Amino acid sequence: MENKKKTFKIMNFKFILILFCVLVCIIFAIIYIKNLYKDDYSSQAIEEIKSIASYKASVDIVVKNSKQEIVCSGKEIYDTNRGGKLLLEKNTYFFNGNSLSVKDANGMEYTSEEKADVYRFCFLQEYMKYFYLEGEMHAEPLEYRGRKCDMISFELAGNNKNIHWASIYYDLDRSVPLEIKVYNEDNKEVMYIMFKEFMKNIDINDEEL
Repeated sequence: MENKKKTFKIMNFKFILILFCVLVCIIFAIIYIKNLYKDDYSSQAIEEIKSIASYKASVDIVVKNSKQEIVCSGKEIYDTNRGGKLLLEKNTYFFNGNSLSVKDANGMEYTSEEKADVYRFCFLQEYMKYFYLEGEMHAEPLEYRGRKCDMISFELAGNNKNIHWASIYYDLDRSVPLEIKVYNEDNKEVMYIMFKEFMKNIDINDEEL
């Protein structure tokens, strides 16, 4: 009788051990497949964004702070070699590298470091440099505004606490960015850019910039 009990216990232990090993293998297989899919998926959108050398688009911009919410619309033109131009209702912003100059409704031109910290993040290329850094980057497939998208989220290293991280919503079917959302270190949305009529890798005349 005791031998039967011992045999039964051994069989139970082996069964539990085998079941545990099977479950562990299944879990690791699921994690591997998810990571494999995520890496392939994320590289698709990121590589497509990297390939954008020039573009034109209509933009809707919302800038938020504790006191007010600024809403504006306009047009954006960008060329990798010549910089960018943001035409809003009252002012026109010229952006090249970290330098931003402003031309107001009266034709006066001046530079503005304060506005450069905000309006440079209206340009898609401002985010591309973070794709080459070793910081954490996460890509998540989702349905957004009725479209198959990839949401790419990453930290905006080197900026102040009010501009801490961002998410780019990229339309995979049309291969164009839809929106960019910027958050502060408290994960509150502080800036929102919506792209419309986005035309990429097109010829841009000098007069347009």
